[in-house]
Amino acid sequence: MRTAEELNADGTLDTATNRDAAATDTFTLAGTGRRESYEPRFTYHGFRYLEVTGFPGRAGLGDVRARVVHADVPSTGTFSSSSEVLNSIWRNNRWSVLNNSMSTPTDTPVRDERTPPAMDVQAYRDAATREFGMGGFYAKYLQDLPPGTALPSDDVKAQYPDMAGGQVTLAWTLYEQYRDRNALRMAYPEMKRFVDRNATGVPGLIWPADKGFGDWCPPDHGPEANDGMGSPTAGDCTSEVSLVNTALSYQQAQAVAKAAGVLGHRQDARRFAALADRVKDAFNARFLNEAGDTYGSGRQVTSVLPLAFGLVPADRVADVGDRLARTIVEHDDSHVDTGILGTRYLVDALARVGRIDLAMTMLHQRTYPGFGFQLAQGATTTWEQWLYRSSMETHDHAMFAGVNTSLYTVLAGIRPTEPGYREIAVAPRIPASLDQVSAAQETVRGRVASSWKKTGGTLRLTVTIPANSRAVVRVPLTTGGHHVQAPAEARKTQVSEQAVAYRVGSGTWTFTVR
Repeated sequence: MRTAEELNADGTLDTATNRDAAATDTFTLAGTGRRESYEPRFTYHGFRYLEVTGFPGRAGLGDVRARVVHADVPSTGTFSSSSEVLNSIWRNNRWSVLNNSMSTPTDTPVRDERTPPAMDVQAYRDAATREFGMGGFYAKYLQDLPPGTALPSDDVKAQYPDMAGGQVTLAWTLYEQYRDRNALRMAYPEMKRFVDRNATGVPGLIWPADKGFGDWCPPDHGPEANDGMGSPTAGDCTSEVSLVNTALSYQQAQAVAKAAGVLGHRQDARRFAALADRVKDAFNARFLNEAGDTYGSGRQVTSVLPLAFGLVPADRVADVGDRLARTIVEHDDSHVDTGILGTRYLVDALARVGRIDLAMTMLHQRTYPGFGFQLAQGATTTWEQWLYRSSMETHDHAMFAGVNTSLYTVLAGIRPTEPGYREIAVAPRIPASLDQVSAAQETVRGRVASSWKKTGGTLRLTVTIPANSRAVVRVPLTTGGHHVQAPAEARKTQVSEQAVAYRVGSGTWTFTVR
């Protein structure tokens, strides 16, 4: 029995994405003539197609059964919208996260690389902890690979913010999502050691361009890309290493400062907050251009990360956002041009500058590069690269799944404003291209849900808040309506041209905008 993700034109297995993995199970029949069954207990395969040879007679679908195998993590997130493309992106990303959750997070279930991918988890941790109950799974992973470790025996990559710094922010994510103080406490010494080491070892707090991976695997625009179909030599994954790692070091210093505050290390909290401020100043001095409207090379990620991380000076946010939007439309034909980290924060950055409609256009593109192109090629899980074929490729990688976060936090607008969802913000963005969005999360305090629907000139927003939690609901006024009909118990706290904010407690609340 041999497995593969794709087929050749003649219907035989295309094993290119297996790389050096044999992906083969062999069973020797006893020869008794009786019915026999076999199930491998010590391996698993990522595949879509199965080839059976040597079967007595002709094998049919009734003779083979596939079992879905993954870590026992419960499903905690649901999402649906009026867009089948968005729904498919959400579904494919979920499957890739699940298929790469075994005894540890894995790079891919397909080829011979089932190792813990610290860089990948950094890009999709926020999505995974919304989609599934990952508290115990990731707490165990942090003990196996604490902050400052990349692969179990790799001391060089263990210094990189992109490769090994993700465990710093993962420890904070476990506290933010699950209020897991113990996981944070156990990880804290290594979080602190990792950030301290990089702060003292990097001249001027600017990460060097030759140490790291950066925005891993952005689109290949060379002739070898072949309109997205690629070739065995296509794909150049390293991108914007200095800028990306410096931005990540800022985020990681912030995470240590917040962790120190929670754990009662007040002096550390002040010290790492001050370090984050110094990294921010150094970042802008080094990468912000003279006009103050773009960073570094100007490629999408160079402005996406600063906008999403809060690195852009307040008086430059609008200009940086405008320049980013122009780059996307005029230079990139409204397609994604980001790797795994830029893609994770793309929707967040564009939403911050009021360009959620542009973000939706990018996600819905059916031509290369983009998720829609993958769907057009029949993808049922998310690829390692935007290309169909490249020098390094599987069609079941979770590293681009981080964009699912924005489906919950931007389109549905659900965010914890206090770790563990005791305090919640619900502030959905309403793209013109969507008529309906619904999302829910099973949090440690109960179910949080946000759904909205446009009908004619009316917008109806329904929010569910769990027991013993409170929320601020920002009802958007972006559909042309100006009158908000709210429950009597909802307390109005703020009014602007964009939204009306209400303070609510537990229960289900419906707001109507006309």
